[in-house]
Amino acid sequence: MIFGYKTGKVRRTGKHILFGEEKDFTEVFWLADEVCLPMRHEDGTVRTELTKIRQQTLDDALFAPTAECRKVASFAELLQ
Repeated sequence: MIFGYKTGKVRRTGKHILFGEEKDFTEVFWLADEVCLPMRHEDGTVRTELTKIRQQTLDDALFAPTAECRKVASFAELLQ
C-alpha cells in the first residue's frame, strides 16, 4: 500500500545507451491497481513518488484538440 492505494511491484531490466556507452539498467515501479498509476519509481539513482493525489471529474474540453491541431498519418509527416 502506498498512500492508501494497493500497488503491484514491477521490475524492468534491459540495456540503454548513455553518452555513447551501452549500460545495463534496472528500474522498479509500484503501480496502483485501481487507477493504473505509477505511485513510485526507482532506478538505483533516482526515486520518484506521487503525493497529494486526488481523484476528480475533469471537463471533457480539456481533452478536445485545439484549432491548431492537425491529423497526420506518420511521424515524418508531422515534421513537414
